[in-house]
Amino acid sequence: MLEIIRLILCLAVTSIIGWCVLSLILYKERKPLFEEIALSYGLGMGVITLEAMLFWFVNLKPTLFNILLPWIIIFPIIIFIKPKRQGVSLSVRVRERLHLFDIFLLSGIAIEVFYSFFRALIKPLESYDGIAIYAVRAKVFYEAGGIPQDFFNVITKLFPNSSYPPLLPISESWIYAFMGNFNDLLVKIIFPLYFIAILVVFYFALKELFGRRSALIFTFILAAIPQFNKFSSIGYADFILTFYFTAGFLYLFNWMRTRRVRYLILSAVLLGLSCWTKTEGWALFLACAFILFLFVSLNLKGERKGYLKLILFISAVLVIGLPWVHIVDTVQLENEAYGSGTFGLNRLFTAFLNLDRCPRIAYEFQKQFFGPKKWNIIWIIFLALFALNLKKAFKGEMKYITLLLLFIIAGYGSVYLLMPLKESEPINIYISTSLSRLFIHFTPLCVYWVASVCKKRGYLEI
Repeated sequence: MLEIIRLILCLAVTSIIGWCVLSLILYKERKPLFEEIALSYGLGMGVITLEAMLFWFVNLKPTLFNILLPWIIIFPIIIFIKPKRQGVSLSVRVRERLHLFDIFLLSGIAIEVFYSFFRALIKPLESYDGIAIYAVRAKVFYEAGGIPQDFFNVITKLFPNSSYPPLLPISESWIYAFMGNFNDLLVKIIFPLYFIAILVVFYFALKELFGRRSALIFTFILAAIPQFNKFSSIGYADFILTFYFTAGFLYLFNWMRTRRVRYLILSAVLLGLSCWTKTEGWALFLACAFILFLFVSLNLKGERKGYLKLILFISAVLVIGLPWVHIVDTVQLENEAYGSGTFGLNRLFTAFLNLDRCPRIAYEFQKQFFGPKKWNIIWIIFLALFALNLKKAFKGEMKYITLLLLFIIAGYGSVYLLMPLKESEPINIYISTSLSRLFIHFTPLCVYWVASVCKKRGYLEI
């Protein structure tokens, strides 16, 4: 019982720190309460892990007091300057009264959330990556009272994929520190909480554009995707990356519509945290940066401020992500799948020598697109709508959503051309074990694209 109380306290403190960061970015603007809570959880975990890394750089112990000290000062200041949340009037409550279909959708989402928690908390960490890459590192951090100074030079090289950013293991060690012991069961609560956070942020983004009913429909569609739900409970960092990228692109599109700089900054922070979560976060960020460049060039012609905002966006992401890149480059940490030289110019040239892999790559992609066992029929719907709305998909604001999705799919596919292989080693070994995980990263973007097309074409007049 005491462990559970400590866990609740840990999650509350984490969310308060995240709320402080969110408030510093949004200043006096208020978002819906549940959206703020969802963002606060993700931002809190990200900022706490960055703090722990900063303490390692300056050779300080990341004790609970040291981590909490700046926020103990900042929190009351924000409480003082932040405007009070306005209550919801009775007329609004009546007008937004739930109908039977809305209750059905909410019940379906609640069942999926409950199932995610059930699968996460019914047994301790057991997946290979969840233990070998993340949990073991988390235990080292907890036992050492922080990140040992020789960890990246010596210790981490004993584990597979030493170049993976340490956001997840630091997050797990943060929970261990609050609970006071290793609890490989309760620590998994990290993942279904990210699941809730994605659904909440996704719902409010859709609600603002399309209304409550459509937002509920597509949030339910996202929550009910088997592979998406599965990865919200097994201890992989892919789902955490999906949260940061999803929230990041949603706020980037929000900035494109409103031009409010605070949304651009929030998007940059979230995408920076995606780079701090997994290496693939850099590919997702680069795709977003290109879309932003395209938007500035086409919609803000001749406006110097537009390019300054692009520079601000890129700079904010680099401030968060580059310190880890520096460590990886300095101590020569390895990624077993991609290899240290995967993205060098020499690898780009040799990709042309690997074009014989294309049929196998295409075959594995079609297995995902037409695999209802993992994805229901969301990718089949996407392909059908894309074929029926080819011209409209590249017009107006839809073109940015379409291009972002296509760039990411193409980029992830091209990685398999760049991947170094041993002689006579088949590429399908790597594709079959990793592609479904990569698809998780941009599945919310796919559902968002489908929702946008359906509403613009009037397919859901409800």
